[in-house]
Amino acid sequence: KYINFKQRTKKEIVNKLREKDFTEDIIEKVIKLFEKYGYIDDYAYAGGYLRDKFNLKGFGKERIKHELKQRGVSDNIIEDVINENDLNETKKAAELVERKYGVWDYDIKEKRRIEGFLLRKGYSYDIIKETFDLLENI
Repeated sequence: KYINFKQRTKKEIVNKLREKDFTEDIIEKVIKLFEKYGYIDDYAYAGGYLRDKFNLKGFGKERIKHELKQRGVSDNIIEDVINENDLNETKKAAELVERKYGVWDYDIKEKRRIEGFLLRKGYSYDIIKETFDLLENI
């Protein structure tokens, strides 16, 4: 039931099995079996997670990286998946700002609020600067 509900990472399955008091030997056998039959694929999980969070929630790379690390996905897989996907963070951040705050005509106080909003979404300072430049020139 646990893996049938949604895709899971190896770490999530191991933690669930430990929570149910299975021995490490049993956990190791289950993980090998699940990997063999494709029930566990951290690479596919990371790719789907990245696309969903970027396209649906508007999260930036930094937040996505952080959340994938929390779920036990390795740094190598995270970097590979991010490099494979062409994410236009500046465009996505501009869309978020326009949707939430409307047409670009802000004072310094409002720019700070927008900056905080984008930082919480996981965008870097460089992307935020590019976004502000883009919106000011529209």
